[in-house]
Amino acid sequence: MATITLLLIAAVKATLLVGVAIVLLWMLRRRSASLRHAILLAAVVGTLALPILGAMLPTLQSNRLTSSVISSRPELRRFTDNATRLVMARTYPEDNSLPRSNVRSSIERREAAILALWLAGTTFVFLRIGYDVVAAHGLRSRARLRGRLRSGVPLLESDEIMAPVVVGVFRPAIMLPAGDSALRPMIQHELAHIERHDCLTQLMVRMACACYWFNPLVWYAAQRIALEREGACDDRALAAGADPIEYSEILIDAARVSAHGTLRMHASPLMHMPHLEERIVRILDSSTSRRGLSTAQIVAVVLCAAAVVTPLAAFGVHDAPSSADRLDAYLDPQSERVPGNRLDVPSIELDAKAPDAAFIGVLRVAASRESSGEHDLVPDRARWALSLVHDGSVIEPLMRESINSDWRVRAYAAWALGASGDARAVDLLLPLLNDAVWRVRATAAASLREIGNANVTSAMEEALADPAWQVRAEAVAFLGEMGNEAFAPQIEVLTRDIHIAVRLAADEALANLK
Repeated sequence: MATITLLLIAAVKATLLVGVAIVLLWMLRRRSASLRHAILLAAVVGTLALPILGAMLPTLQSNRLTSSVISSRPELRRFTDNATRLVMARTYPEDNSLPRSNVRSSIERREAAILALWLAGTTFVFLRIGYDVVAAHGLRSRARLRGRLRSGVPLLESDEIMAPVVVGVFRPAIMLPAGDSALRPMIQHELAHIERHDCLTQLMVRMACACYWFNPLVWYAAQRIALEREGACDDRALAAGADPIEYSEILIDAARVSAHGTLRMHASPLMHMPHLEERIVRILDSSTSRRGLSTAQIVAVVLCAAAVVTPLAAFGVHDAPSSADRLDAYLDPQSERVPGNRLDVPSIELDAKAPDAAFIGVLRVAASRESSGEHDLVPDRARWALSLVHDGSVIEPLMRESINSDWRVRAYAAWALGASGDARAVDLLLPLLNDAVWRVRATAAASLREIGNANVTSAMEEALADPAWQVRAEAVAFLGEMGNEAFAPQIEVLTRDIHIAVRLAADEALANLK
């Protein structure tokens, strides 16, 4: 899977993960700030693991519920994993329309532009983080040592700040404004930041914001984390004996002073003044839980986060081949490509009265467009077919090539015969349903579906039992398009097929019969 596709799917999953955490946060609004902070922090940090785990883990198969939901809206088939991107990409001769690219291939064609935009935003945010870290380090180096707390934490003072802050991720120190009286509740609050390792967790939150800079939900979660972090430290200060009313007055005074200018230093948790009213309401609410997190709660949060993030990352992200696929010599779509350089459309002088003039015109249109991805061999197939044109005829040369000893040539000929819509092609395509190579069988089945000749119904019914899911998917789609309700029982069996693409095709075929 392309890198950008993996990242975009991870972004969708990150939105889901953070959204669920925010809902859970609201449900636990009466619980302690420490618990709410831990839950939301686990979700945001989990978003960093999504693309990494998505690239490493095997894909979890979709369940029946997923299949039913997708099959109820056929257009959503293009959003499922690569299994639904079948072997055949078709050209429809009846109206000369070209195959439409699915969403994934459209994204992959623009991969460079999307990736450049993503990296530009991420780089900008990381530069802001770097600037803040450097600014914090410079501020600390210019500060004066006032003393040390009993825990050994340095107590610094600086003329450059207006409110207490904690600086340093790995060697944190408490910094006070010059001349500050260092009220005990303020020291307890900042010391709580250090004991909780808030500098490190805040840095991780900012990294998540950098990776998902375009996602407003992640930024909102970061703001809520900052608020819950401050609430948890407020609880520590109150638990140490601070009077709620006096402590609230201290916060208001600090907010009034810092409003005149505090160094913006997000690499370290500052005394967060936004949402001050909400903080004070919590401080004065005696019914609010102020309990810190126990070791058991921390372990429970981590395990629950892992239990959610791991399967979410694996679900439908990484197209890891099964053991059977790894042994399949024909798995790679490029294995079907007939050797030869066919970058240019063959120049053919054609009389409008030539036997296959209409079909040759369709081939020219298909041959002149760009391939939408590695699965789309239509342009190459069309150029190959045009190279067979002789005296205005291409159907008869294709008929000869359909029995070629090279399976790749047989597959190309089967596609072209189906695209022609010629009735003579049916008798040639039917034997190819029993070809030894599944790609040839799948192409023949798709071509017979394109032609739509009811005389091949019995052969397509037999193809429902083909070991290749690509063949079964085409066969069940053919029966659905026949519109005969007598096929419903056979199609119903395929709704429980082992492969999601066949199940989706069967669900859609049954919908066509109703």
